Order: sequence, then C-alpha cells, then structure tokens
Amino acid sequence: MFRVAVEGLHLNGGPARNTDDLTPADLRTELASAEDLCRHEVDEIRRINDSRPALAALSARAGGVRGKWRVTSLDPDGLDLAAEGAARRIWFPSRIIDRPGLHAFIASIGGPTSYG
Repeated sequence: MFRVAVEGLHLNGGPARNTDDLTPADLRTELASAEDLCRHEVDEIRRINDSRPALAALSARAGGVRGKWRVTSLDPDGLDLAAEGAARRIWFPSRIIDRPGLHAFIASIGGPTSYG
C-alpha cells in the first residue's frame, strides 16, 4: 500500500476539452456533517439498485442512455452510475448529508418517495 499526494493535474477530456487549472481541492469531497450518508452508503446503494423506479429516474437524469444502470458510489455531492462500459455522474443540486435528503432528491427527479 502507498499514499499518493496529488500536487496538480492535467485533465484531457477530449479535443479542445483540456484543463490545467484543477487543484487537489477540486478533487476532494467534503464529508463533514455527512456521517449519516457515509455510514449508510452501502445500504442506500443496494436499496436504490434493487428499485427499478429509482434506477429509471436516475437513468433519465443521466441522459436516458439505454443500459442496465447500477449505482456504484454515492457521496454528498452526487452519485455515480455505470452500465456496460458507460459511466455517468449525477451531481446533486445541493449537498446531501443524510438519507432523508437522498430520498427527497430521488423523489424530486421522478423516482419513488420510498424504495427498497
């Protein structure tokens, strides 16, 4: 095991989509006060992935790209979806620090008010 201390980076997002002004702080997600969400991340991911309506709402939010989408990770700033070689990040409109906030977000995008 080793630890990497990032001092800077260059992101190549494709032709004419490069950036040199990212800092390590741009890659960090603040976890302070999000203990509830962090503690229950694995259970919430499982519950979302077991709910077809929740996944359908998230898939639509990710651009409606067809595929068998699954939530792979979640943090206070958003969640990540993956399907058959594709990946999408869904950014929350504002930080979510707990399960009720996550449930409210999913309901706000057309998902079920409860799932799992």
